[in-house]
Amino acid sequence: MPTLSELPEDKRKEVARALAQTAFAVIDQPDGPDGNGPPSERLFKVLADAGPAHEKEFYGNGFSAARCALVDQEFDKIHSEALEHAKLYDECLKPLHETEPKFALPSLTLVRMWCMSHYTRELCKADGPFWNLEMADEIDDEDLEEESDEEEESDQDDEDYSEDDDGVIVLSSEEEDSTESSSDDDGERERKELKKEIKRLKKEKLKRKRLDESSEEEEEEEEEEERPAATPWTGGGAAGD
Repeated sequence: MPTLSELPEDKRKEVARALAQTAFAVIDQPDGPDGNGPPSERLFKVLADAGPAHEKEFYGNGFSAARCALVDQEFDKIHSEALEHAKLYDECLKPLHETEPKFALPSLTLVRMWCMSHYTRELCKADGPFWNLEMADEIDDEDLEEESDEEEESDQDDEDYSEDDDGVIVLSSEEEDSTESSSDDDGERERKELKKEIKRLKKEKLKRKRLDESSEEEEEEEEEEERPAATPWTGGGAAGD
């Protein structure tokens, strides 16, 4: 049974992202009968029912103290900070939201993306509390996609980017991944186009410089031609000397 650290890098990131997704859902929506309990307790129960980790990880009553601290303190802190960022984001974009409400990404989507990114990074840290999490003998891809499928079903009505009750455009997990991937592709394309534009501008600048230098040389030559020739000095003195 491999641990999280022993998985190939791509698979490790995939598993960590699935764990981060579940952790975010638990922290962001503390509903249900265990809503008043710490996030780590609820996360433990959710992963025990379905998840990529081996069942032996859930023989006890909860995670280790280090894992609980990561979820209850660090993850919760990241989530709280993201909500504060979202408030500032909404305030700054309020004029834009009033004129073009669908132009910018909703703050709630950014909160989720921010938390997912930071949670995944924390879970993948070497020697972190989840670094030695034992995986199931066969990691079922359905365990990794279950959360995404649930969110896709719940957001089926929002496929056309319609607004929900709060006037917020809701993106499903797959749409969000597509947005991130698209953003990465767009960013790479923009960087390439920018490099081409800079190169083109440099060529134009060099061309103009050469033209200017050529013009200056032509002007100097014309001035030389227009300048009257100097009378040669014969070296002779006045008569009678």
